[in-house]
Amino acid sequence: MTQANLAQTICAKGGYTKGIRPPASITGQEKKLNAASYGYKGSLKDSEYDHDLSLQLGGDPNDPRNL
Repeated sequence: MTQANLAQTICAKGGYTKGIRPPASITGQEKKLNAASYGYKGSLKDSEYDHDLSLQLGGDPNDPRNL
């Protein structure tokens, strides 16, 4: 994504992030491992796994440092 293609990427109708978001099969495993590393023992349904820099603002969906 660059300034030149914003209209075709994050400003596109229909939801830019839907097309770049990693599948739940990947994020679910990451969420589980991350929760365990913090000693979280509650239900993962009660937790939110989110990006530091939102995908709408250009956050990299494939960079684990952005989770």
